[in-house]
Amino acid sequence: MDYYKRALELNDETVKNRRYFHTNAETGLHMPMACAYVMDKLTKYGLTPSRCGEGVTATVGNGGKVLLLRADMDALPMPEESGLPFACPTGKEAHACGHDFHAAMLLTAAKMLKENEAELKGTVKFMFQPAEETFEGSKNMIEHGILENPKVDAALAYHVSPGQMPVGIYMYNSTGTMMYSVDGFHIEIKGKGSHGAYPQNSIDPINIAAHVYLALQSIIAREVDRDKPLIIAVQPTRGLDVGAIEYIHKQLVAQRDAGKAVLLVSLELDEVMSLSDRILVMYEGEIVGELDPKNTTQEELGLYMAGAKRDEVKA
Repeated sequence: MDYYKRALELNDETVKNRRYFHTNAETGLHMPMACAYVMDKLTKYGLTPSRCGEGVTATVGNGGKVLLLRADMDALPMPEESGLPFACPTGKEAHACGHDFHAAMLLTAAKMLKENEAELKGTVKFMFQPAEETFEGSKNMIEHGILENPKVDAALAYHVSPGQMPVGIYMYNSTGTMMYSVDGFHIEIKGKGSHGAYPQNSIDPINIAAHVYLALQSIIAREVDRDKPLIIAVQPTRGLDVGAIEYIHKQLVAQRDAGKAVLLVSLELDEVMSLSDRILVMYEGEIVGELDPKNTTQEELGLYMAGAKRDEVKA
């Protein structure tokens, strides 16, 4: 079989499958719609699928060595803003990482391999995995025996990279790491509040978090062999996240509307604005509008530093 030619013939079906996953996006470990869809399609393609933990598996072939082909299926917990006619309508989930592509591609691969099963020199095992984004899906399926019965000799996975390289390029690495596995960690920092005039009586969790973050980055430069691939990515949660900033902003607006004074900083306004501008430029941040330090009140500066855009502060 000419697999490329056959894949082109099945293009419309692949697109249809991908758009189903995209429209019916699901997150996390429990993905009833995706699993039911995969089970139905594999059955129609002539395979005998079964559930493996929270995922789906099936095999084609004639014994011998076993190659596992794996695709993740889960979306991200975020609203979709693409405006596409097949966008997820819930406002809570979106396939922004390409897993809808992966699941659709693996369905097409399963169909083609089943059509050519008599010519296979071994067995191909399919793994449709949930919860890649939360680091749970592969663990769940391994615990339920995805690597056994039949025992897997080797495994392959694929990840699309839209917008990162020209269409048609396929990249692989036969001698080392191509993509990273994930180990998650959680650090909780507890501080102690005080009046802004007496910082010596406080334990500032934001200051501590900033130093922890910078120290973590030094692990790559100073603690790990330069030949070993490593990325450390830190995502702040409450205390530093957008939700917290929005909450502070709302509180400041409420106090302003109630006629109360808002005083967040005692630095000279031009010094604060100059420092923030330099930091934004250094890290390629976006500066929206301009605040004139000489004509900006402490209240307006407080709103700006709490998350309001500059052109909103004067509105």
